[in-house]
Amino acid sequence: MLKKVVNGPGIAWVDLQPEFTKSLLQTIGGGVGRLIDADMNEASTKSEAIQARSR
Repeated sequence: MLKKVVNGPGIAWVDLQPEFTKSLLQTIGGGVGRLIDADMNEASTKSEAIQARSR
C-alpha cells in the first residue's frame, strides 16, 4: 500500500508512480514482443529463400 509521504502537490506524483511504472512495463513488453516477432519473420524469410535456392 502506498503511504502519502509528501504533503501538497507532491502527493499526486507519489500516487501516480505505480500507474506510470505499470504502463511503462506494458509498453516496453509490447515493444520487445514486436521486435521478437520481426526478428522471427526475418529469420523465416531468410530460411525460405535458402530453401527455394536449393531446389
